[in-house]
Amino acid sequence: MSFNTSLERADITYLLRSERHFRDSKKWDDMRACYHPDDSKTFVNISWHKGGIDGFIAGSRKLSSDAVAIMHDITPVTIQFGSSGTKALAESTGRIFARYPYQGVDMVMTNFVRLFTQLEKINTPEGHLWKMLSLECLYMFETLTPSLPQPLNKPLSLDFSGLEAARRSYKAVVWHIGTLGGSVRDDLPGIDEPETVKEIEDRNQAWVNT
Repeated sequence: MSFNTSLERADITYLLRSERHFRDSKKWDDMRACYHPDDSKTFVNISWHKGGIDGFIAGSRKLSSDAVAIMHDITPVTIQFGSSGTKALAESTGRIFARYPYQGVDMVMTNFVRLFTQLEKINTPEGHLWKMLSLECLYMFETLTPSLPQPLNKPLSLDFSGLEAARRSYKAVVWHIGTLGGSVRDDLPGIDEPETVKEIEDRNQAWVNT
C-alpha cells in the first residue's frame, strides 16, 4: 500500500464518529453521505433494522421523536486494511444512551456494544474518500434506570412480564421496543451466545482478508 496508514486511520476514525453524530443530530443527508452511494452495497444490522442504509435512515426518521433523546458514543479501536488499500475493517467499542418517558418518569437505557464496520475507498466528486459499507452491532450488556432517583414512597413499577426468554445481552432493548409496540429479533450477535460472536468476527475478518 502506498498510503500513510496513520492518516488513513485518522480519516476513518473521523468518518465513524461523524456518522454517529449526524444520526444523533438528525442530519440525515450528512449521515447518508458517510455511506457508499449504492444502497445495495450497504448493510446495517441492529436491534430494529436489518438491511440497507436507505431503509435504516427512513426508519430512523420515523422513530425520531422530541420525547426521546438518543446519543451514540463510539471509540474506534482497531482498523485493518485489505491488501489493495481500498478496503478497511474497523472495530469499535460503543455506548448507546436513550432517555424516554415511561409512566411519567424519564428512563435512561445504556447499551454497551461492539461495532463492526466495513469500508471502501471510492472516487467521489470531492476526491478519493472512505465510505461505510456496513454497521453491525454486537450486544454486550446494558443498564436501565430512572433519570432521577425516585421517592421511596412512590416506587416505579416496571412490567417485565414476557421477558423470560429474551436474550440476556439485550433484554432491556427488547423491553423498551416492546413498550413502543415493536419487537426485536432473537438472533442478534451478543456475548450471551458465543457462537454469534465468532460468526460476526470471522465473517468480517474473512471479508477484509479477501
